Amino acid sequence: SRSQLKTNEIDAIVETTNQPAVLFSDDQRTASCNTLFLDWLVKNLGIKREEISLDKLRVSFRRSSKMVCQLSQENGGWVKNEQVSILFPGYAMSVCANLNLLENHSDNANVYLAFFN
Repeated sequence: SRSQLKTNEIDAIVETTNQPAVLFSDDQRTASCNTLFLDWLVKNLGIKREEISLDKLRVSFRRSSKMVCQLSQENGGWVKNEQVSILFPGYAMSVCANLNLLENHSDNANVYLAFFN
């Protein structure tokens, strides 16, 4: 089942978690992230902190978004160790993340909260 949290609750989770975390939709748009995720991007992609812009940052699935949604619904809202690609102009990296499917927020797109180790 999907986590049914209010936007301010989701923002609080993203900000206070002790892991790099990013909130994104299955159409790859990034809504928010925490400082640890920004630091993680700088370290792993070599991006300068001041170059990072969420409107240019994309997160995509290795599998179809429909398959990831189905897997999360079968596993209590979670997909663990799912391969995703972090995409930023001039940069790309494939990594594993733990994904939590959240309630639809807008545009009928599924929203995921990704945690990175």
